[in-house]
Amino acid sequence: MRRLLFLALVLVAASCGGAAGTFAPVSPERLGQIIPGAQGAPDIECRAIDINRCVGIGVLPDEMDQRSIERVIVSCEGSPCTLTDGAFRIDTVDKAGKTTEIGRGGYGDATQPTPPPAAN
Repeated sequence: MRRLLFLALVLVAASCGGAAGTFAPVSPERLGQIIPGAQGAPDIECRAIDINRCVGIGVLPDEMDQRSIERVIVSCEGSPCTLTDGAFRIDTVDKAGKTTEIGRGGYGDATQPTPPPAAN
């Protein structure tokens, strides 16, 4: 029984991807609805999140250097993301296709999932 539990924990840890204590990166492929960026800002991609919420979340602050950013991805974390509740992550895709997570949040009663614990 102990071996089965240990194996299950190893499989869960392996399926989390990425380094321990971090979330797995999102795919840079275009998988959601694309909203053209306004006034030279990067496009916003909405993945499984209401478009009105997505656009409000995906606008980058003016002080952020956006020259190398091709697209902002706003992804629902957990299910479902509705108009009133949802947890999300925000990633950028640079011109070389590399994704970088830049934030997480939630609205309504939603809470963010916690990353896997860091290995000791």
